[in-house]
Amino acid sequence: MNTAFKTTIICCVLLLTAVSATAQEIPVRSAMLRSVLVPGLGAVQGGHQSGYAFMLSEAIFWGAYLYNNNEADLKETASINQALRYADIDADGSYDHQFYYDLARYISSGYEPGGYNAMVVETATARYPDDPDARQAYIDANIYDEDHYWSWESKDAKYDYRILRKRITQYDDKAKLFTGAIIANHIISMIHTAVVTRNGSSRLSMDVQFNRDMQPMLACTYRF
Repeated sequence: MNTAFKTTIICCVLLLTAVSATAQEIPVRSAMLRSVLVPGLGAVQGGHQSGYAFMLSEAIFWGAYLYNNNEADLKETASINQALRYADIDADGSYDHQFYYDLARYISSGYEPGGYNAMVVETATARYPDDPDARQAYIDANIYDEDHYWSWESKDAKYDYRILRKRITQYDDKAKLFTGAIIANHIISMIHTAVVTRNGSSRLSMDVQFNRDMQPMLACTYRF
């Protein structure tokens, strides 16, 4: 199921919810619960059109989350394919996040200049210049074995891989950001519903917005 399809489903659900929401007198707690489950629903059913802003925000945030999450997955697949093709890693190997991180920093896993194991030996020598046993123990504990072998064909291939890994982090961070925005939208919608339902007025408007740095902000507007 691709991102566009998932987003379409979410938008359709919210649209159907909004269309079916008829104004009625409902208890404050019931309205708050509805707005927690579907942002803006309790306010809309209570006759306050400001609730539609939360529904719209929900659709936008979910679309952004699904997009960034999907892009992160695509870049993950692309980076692994890049390493399989140009770094000669084992297609059947089981690697953790640290391995993929080191793969982007070192030209190989070996002991030649620029290799990861060469760096480990240099670090061990610097830390334990007069203690050969401690030095060897450090090396044994930190080097990569043959099951974690890699060797990049060129610096350009390694650079392209590093860019892909950087994009994964960027998209993951944005996905986390929009996850927080979704949670905040539910909470703020509940508070907004409580205020307008108790006051019987929709002059108070609250929603989640983003600044230029894509940081979420709570925006409150009161019409006198």
